[in-house]
Amino acid sequence: MNETFNQLFETEMELISMGNKRSFDRGSSEKSATSPTTNSSGFSSSETMVSSQSLTAAGTVRKYLIDPLYYEQRKAVRLRNVKKKKKKMEEINEAISEIEIDTELFQKLLSDRTTFEDFSKNINQINHDITWIPRTEMLPEMTTNDIEKEFSSTRADSFNFEKGAKSRDWPGIPSLEQIEQIIWIVAHSRQMLMIPINIPEVLSSISTNTIPEYFLYSLLALGIRYLFKQKDDNVKEMENCYLEKASYLLKVEKDTKNPTYPWACCLIAGFYSTNCLTALAEQYAGMAIDISMKNKFHLIDQKRRVNVEMPEGSDKEFIRRVWWTCYIMSLMCSEILSTPIRINQQDMAVNLPKNDFFWKYGGKSKMFSSRVALMNHLANRNGMETFETYNYSKFLIKIYYNMGFIANFLNNRWAERSTNKVDDYDKVIHITKVLSSLKNEIEEQSNLQINQTELLNGVGVIGLRNFIKLSFVLYRFQLQIQYYKIRIYFFISEIVRIKGREVPAERVKNAKKECIKAALNQVTLLKWGCENIPFDYWDPFVLFWAFYSSVILMNSKFIYDHEKISAINDGLNIVTKVMLHISAKYPELKIFNEILQSLEFTKLKSHLENETTIILIPLMTDYALTPQDYNPWIVPRYSTFLNPSISHQKNFSNLLLTEYFGII
Repeated sequence: MNETFNQLFETEMELISMGNKRSFDRGSSEKSATSPTTNSSGFSSSETMVSSQSLTAAGTVRKYLIDPLYYEQRKAVRLRNVKKKKKKMEEINEAISEIEIDTELFQKLLSDRTTFEDFSKNINQINHDITWIPRTEMLPEMTTNDIEKEFSSTRADSFNFEKGAKSRDWPGIPSLEQIEQIIWIVAHSRQMLMIPINIPEVLSSISTNTIPEYFLYSLLALGIRYLFKQKDDNVKEMENCYLEKASYLLKVEKDTKNPTYPWACCLIAGFYSTNCLTALAEQYAGMAIDISMKNKFHLIDQKRRVNVEMPEGSDKEFIRRVWWTCYIMSLMCSEILSTPIRINQQDMAVNLPKNDFFWKYGGKSKMFSSRVALMNHLANRNGMETFETYNYSKFLIKIYYNMGFIANFLNNRWAERSTNKVDDYDKVIHITKVLSSLKNEIEEQSNLQINQTELLNGVGVIGLRNFIKLSFVLYRFQLQIQYYKIRIYFFISEIVRIKGREVPAERVKNAKKECIKAALNQVTLLKWGCENIPFDYWDPFVLFWAFYSSVILMNSKFIYDHEKISAINDGLNIVTKVMLHISAKYPELKIFNEILQSLEFTKLKSHLENETTIILIPLMTDYALTPQDYNPWIVPRYSTFLNPSISHQKNFSNLLLTEYFGII
């Protein structure tokens, strides 16, 4: 029995010491320590508490002498409480450890260095603020131990759809928690498709079964892969099941006036585009923008009176965002396939979206994960204008709005049906000015600084502030990648050679310089991204945008005497590796690597043949950057690499010197 008493006493004292330690930890997070209060007996309140608890323990011991069963029951309860409290302490310690690692990684990414003293203050502030922010008792969901874990840690094979478990309803609907994981990843990595999303609102609609089924299945088709570390045959089959269901529901849906309908079409177009099924992607993107125009979403902000029927429960901002998503997806498909653009800019009257941060995270929110609750709290507490400079979608839309002019010009520039016998130099000058203006806007946007604690309005958490900065860096990263791709996309058309409509030699040389410069700038950006941003964050469209650089660098590597030949070769290796990494995650995109290999083989073949026509090499002097730049560049006549209706030979002609100068 003495041994039992000793065991009991040790358990009680352990609980008391843990309670004191926890009280001390909570107190240490305050900005200024207060001296312990004393009672009338001269003892501190903490000493009185320990004495009181000790007396209680002694009284409990007397009960154990009378009723041994009571002792066993109390012992079991006490041991369970000890385990729970130990586990809670471990979780708290782990959370603080994760915050420290996370903060250091953010600081490395953004060069936002702080002293150890500042870091300690912010950790204490977290402990203080977390007590009153709703649903943030378990902070680790918000601040993970590194940037990659914020996205990739949500992937788990717990989504149990084993082949043997298939039923008539297979694969079914994931749990709300898993759907939240999908939405969180898609909203931050597929940003062009997610301009209209309000995360709390979409989650609330799903939880209450008020979201259209066709949208839910479209979202699952696009994002189910993000729940798994690898996309195997089972995941592909699940994608196809969701896709088939979404396509059927869209087909039979009668209420196409709901803005969610064209948005769902865009999600399916995004799915097909990342699977390199470009014709189907264009079909759904075209359906999205056609339905939007039928509903007159493209005239929603027109000043004169227009009969635009507002769907019940919708607001203008949501419709604007849906419209711009439809426009961007339609334009991207037109660009990839070199097909006519469905709407001209002068036919649109739609304002740019506002307040991206508030729109994405703000509004009413139910009790979802701490991650969503924290961002929702932050957006609501700071109003709609606080993070105005965060507006990624505004700059993205500006890029694609101007891209519409460029694509419309290039899609017809060298077409056989074109009536332009003389090159339209005025348009070239105009587009060059447009590109310079875009560059200035992007560079001005990159000056964002969120260092003021007051921006967080009481939530002085460095992890949250850096998450916002990280999001902005990711958006800016993708904007710049797209900008350099657009420069190449335009200037590459200046290098095309068409008999009777030849571009002057000086402009060809200038276009080559611009293309190489843009490609090397994009390489620098890609290299930085590889070192600082996990590939889980990258939009798969980055592969398509980087592909243009790979074509330029592949052409340039044959200029052996170029002053930047070393950077060109290294750059081509970097771009190729980036493409391989992305295609490993999205296997269907390997086609771009295969196209590059095919183009390189064609280039090498023409290079070897051109070496045999030495007498014609001097004719290239006016078009060449260096003496070794005597090979005509392999560039697409029709501004596309993926249109199956255009033959390879027709799209990449005039590669031989005899063809280039019309010597048959």
